Amino acid sequence: MASWLAKATKSFVQAPPKPSVPFGLGCACGRRVTGIRKPKPQRFICPDCSEWLFVLPNDPYPLVEDKKRKKKKQEQPKTKTKATPVPSVEPRRPKRKSPDRQPTAPPSIDQSRTDQPQSVDQPTHQPADTPPVAQPASVPADTPLRRPRKVLLTRFRLVLIAIVLVIMGTIGWGIRNRLLARAETTLREAMRRSQAALIEDDFETASGELQTAVAALDTLGRDDVPARRIRQQQREVTAIHKSMPVSLVELLHEAEQARRNDRLQDWHDRFRLEYAETWIIFDTSITPISSTENSDTESFDAETSDQENSEVGFEVDYPLAIQETPIDLSIVGPVGPAFPSVERAGRVVFAAQLQSIRVTQEKPLRWIISLRGTTAFGWSGADTYVAIGLPIDEDTQQILKSQARRIGVEP
Repeated sequence: MASWLAKATKSFVQAPPKPSVPFGLGCACGRRVTGIRKPKPQRFICPDCSEWLFVLPNDPYPLVEDKKRKKKKQEQPKTKTKATPVPSVEPRRPKRKSPDRQPTAPPSIDQSRTDQPQSVDQPTHQPADTPPVAQPASVPADTPLRRPRKVLLTRFRLVLIAIVLVIMGTIGWGIRNRLLARAETTLREAMRRSQAALIEDDFETASGELQTAVAALDTLGRDDVPARRIRQQQREVTAIHKSMPVSLVELLHEAEQARRNDRLQDWHDRFRLEYAETWIIFDTSITPISSTENSDTESFDAETSDQENSEVGFEVDYPLAIQETPIDLSIVGPVGPAFPSVERAGRVVFAAQLQSIRVTQEKPLRWIISLRGTTAFGWSGADTYVAIGLPIDEDTQQILKSQARRIGVEP
């Protein structure tokens, strides 16, 4: 009972703190570094040769005495014998020749300095006939050792970065393939709905579906002949759907009436709301010209600059007059790739957006109509040509086929 109580009492007694354990390491250069071990391992750089030194931490386990050794101690006779001291022999190390320096005993370890290791010079035992070997200059014991620098890009980090890049590339490749597959499906469905709307003469629905198909073609990055044919059909259907609600002659009659009644500003506001950037389809002759003379005119489109008015690309043949006032019709600015190349005067079927209408202030008066050149494109579809209400003959069909080849719609 007493032994059980004693064991239970010992379990609640706090173990005494472990004593500090010193260490001593010898470097290849002959330097010996001493210090106190810590709970964690330590790494140092030798101040003489910059070699890394590694110190193990304190042993976390308690010391266990060998039972056999303990039993042998008990069996030994209890005779008092005088112990003969055994001299400790240190390994032979090279020593720098220093005539002015006397050999000194190794300094004791300072228990109070536990944060930095200390260095001592070990005495060497050399024969008398052995010549002294040069030894590197020693550094004082209190000199702080250099800590190793941290490497930013290690092999592990480089491998990790490569793995992340491969994963990101794989994810991007998968997303790209999914977008392409979705664009293919969207293109087929949009073309099916647009053709069904064209059969019913529903140009508004057909224009929206064709715009969706063109966006899918842009996602796929297609520029082949079928893709160009779809883009051309989208331009033609959009021009029919957003064409000017009145004829150009009726619009000029309204402008002439407003000029005679001195109400040009009111008509200008109406022009911007109802007629600006509407489409007009022409089947007439055009003549390429480089520039026109700037005239003192009054424009119904305030956003048209003088530079745009002076850069005329083509003169359109429009032999009409409004109350004996002649009309000058032209395509302003450079045209896009969908417009057929014209080097001399000839018949062309095309469409363009209305940009401005202006009248000269000096006599003789004339009306100047400008079409936006960047929106002009050549017509190539016979079915859409008939849909706008124009009669088609064999010559017109030949012109449409020729324009289709020139703008790349037909091979």
